[in-house]
Amino acid sequence: MAATAPVMEDMTGTMWRDPNWLAAFPLNDLSVLDYFALSPFYDKSCNNEELRRRGEGIERLAALPPGIEFKLQDAQPPHLFVIRKVLRKSPQSEENVAFYYILDGSIYQAPTLHATLSAKMKKCLHNVRAGFSKMQQDLDPLHKVVRAGASAKEEKARVAAALQPPKEPYSREHIMNVDNIILTVLQKDQQRQAPQALEQASVSHSSSRQ
Repeated sequence: MAATAPVMEDMTGTMWRDPNWLAAFPLNDLSVLDYFALSPFYDKSCNNEELRRRGEGIERLAALPPGIEFKLQDAQPPHLFVIRKVLRKSPQSEENVAFYYILDGSIYQAPTLHATLSAKMKKCLHNVRAGFSKMQQDLDPLHKVVRAGASAKEEKARVAAALQPPKEPYSREHIMNVDNIILTVLQKDQQRQAPQALEQASVSHSSSRQ
């Protein structure tokens, strides 16, 4: 019966290190798997553990039956090591189960490609929603213009009609209607800012006289 890959526990939020071990032993290509075997990421049912019990070296992995194995994938001692967890199905066939990296003695589980892409997609979706929200806020004053003597319901219908793209090319009347709405908004904004500007000028003039 062919071996099947175990269900992986997501431990990407876990970091592990042993300062006492690091103070006593150098971290290099020969010792890194022994250090990794102390961490919660290690699977004690793996073939590496069987070799440790026998007192045999890592080069004897191929002589064991198929199963879970940990292999040093890449190393830039003493700072960075990449360890691969694989399911060996036969001498010629193996399946990657997980990757781990050791950075300056701290061990982490590397996120899967699916998790990485999902995180980036969520970030993109957040930015798109934030952009639409900002655009809605910028256009909101156009929907708050109310003509003198007109009800809010009538004004809302007028603004919606003015901003609705016509089926035919824009007529002169449609363009003037939109221009009038925008001009009204700008005028209201200027009237609201005028008292503030006058107050600031008065304060500045009083300060200069003193």
